[in-house]
Amino acid sequence: MHLGADIGGTKLLLRAVAADGAVLSQRRVSTGADCPSAHLDDAIDELVDSVGQPASLGVACPGLIGSDGTVVLCDVLPQLVGWRPRALRRITSAVVVNDIRAALLTVAARQPRGDVAVVVSGTGIAAGFTHSGRVHAGADGWAGELGSVPVPDGDEVTTLDALASGASIVAQLGVPAAEVAERLSVADPVAAAVVGRAGRAFGRGLATLVNLVNPRAVVLAGGTLAYPGYVDAALEEAARHTLAPHWEACTVTVDEDPGTLVVRGAVEAGRSAAGGTGPQSRQRAGG
Repeated sequence: MHLGADIGGTKLLLRAVAADGAVLSQRRVSTGADCPSAHLDDAIDELVDSVGQPASLGVACPGLIGSDGTVVLCDVLPQLVGWRPRALRRITSAVVVNDIRAALLTVAARQPRGDVAVVVSGTGIAAGFTHSGRVHAGADGWAGELGSVPVPDGDEVTTLDALASGASIVAQLGVPAAEVAERLSVADPVAAAVVGRAGRAFGRGLATLVNLVNPRAVVLAGGTLAYPGYVDAALEEAARHTLAPHWEACTVTVDEDPGTLVVRGAVEAGRSAAGGTGPQSRQRAGG
């Protein structure tokens, strides 16, 4: 049995998978900016205890991850800085990877020969991409900070995260994420307008990525994509601001289950670790 944990800004998603890939169990645990590392350790340990001795464990975490699995920097969950999951001492084939690199692991496996990118919009926004089948890491492993791209906001300059992320939507409306979804379900015009603006900003960020990287395929994922109107606004805006040849050469799709792409990648990272090829990542990203 293989285990995966996707640590995000609002939730920890835990999954147990059989050797044949069948999902045996899945559980969500709330996190948040003040989430202590002990809360995550307890939840992961509970999953491990429930299955006995798993074959592997992959933990996907936002932030800069050291080679020993320690969280070096994490904007969305600052209390995790210095944390190394307790379960790594219990399971030989266990690995901690950056959340976006975990997602990219799954996406790249489906298209090993082409340049592909994954863009995740959750609490924050980040991207990962490959070139000739290899992950582009950048000079210090932090390539893909799409959410930190400076963008205009009226007369001021802010970041894509501040305009288009799930955290931005929640902050603008002043309600929890679940209530945002409820308001959208009853066609609340204020909520719809905020999500539409965020989606258009996300689309401009996507256009920036496609114009710069010229990928063959882009896969979108993350919890923010579940808000009605967000993806439609993003794709319309991205098409408007991307060079026509780049847009025509690129297939942009939403992952079939965008909320679980990272945890699927975490499971695969654990499998790879069990085979002696566990990836390490040093990208900082929102989750």
